[in-house]
Amino acid sequence: YDMDEQAFITEEGYYEAIIAFSSAEEDVCDRFKFYVEGKSPYSFGVNSTIKILYEDARLKTLVKALWEETGWDFGIVESNYQYTSNKKLIEIVPDQNAPQLADFAEKAAAVLKY
Repeated sequence: YDMDEQAFITEEGYYEAIIAFSSAEEDVCDRFKFYVEGKSPYSFGVNSTIKILYEDARLKTLVKALWEETGWDFGIVESNYQYTSNKKLIEIVPDQNAPQLADFAEKAAAVLKY
């Protein structure tokens, strides 16, 4: 259970459910496999922390491109990384309504986590 999302969260993939009275193999009544499909609330984007975005080279490049495109001072990101890296990107952008944020979010969400 994820307290931030107020929901049960799981990754997309194949799972096996086992129904049993105990953990002993002889107590297993049934088992079945299933596939969970969905989009993780943990994809990268404007709600990712500065620490995450700054320390991943792929994401840092996207953040720099956003700042260059908007003409914002990148020192804002560097300062927040140094002193308050747990802040979300959306909390430090000079203009939360900047149209470039949607483009950034789309590109960041496409970056795979590994």
